[in-house]
Amino acid sequence: MTRYRIHVWCDVSGDNAYVLNSYDSRDDAERAAQTCCAGLPYSFEIEEESAPDYVALVA
Repeated sequence: MTRYRIHVWCDVSGDNAYVLNSYDSRDDAERAAQTCCAGLPYSFEIEEESAPDYVALVA
C-alpha cells in the first residue's frame, strides 16, 4: 500500500517541513497542499511512502 505525503518549503527562507498527515491518493495530497500553500511563498512536492501492511505484521 502506498501513502502520499507533502514536503513543503519556504521560497524566501528555504526552511522545509512535512505536513503531518499522509494521504491515500496523490490527488488528495495535491489538493491539500494547494489549499495549504495558497497565497503563501511556499512550494511543495508530493512524495510516495510505503505504508506498513499491518495485517502481514500480525500474521
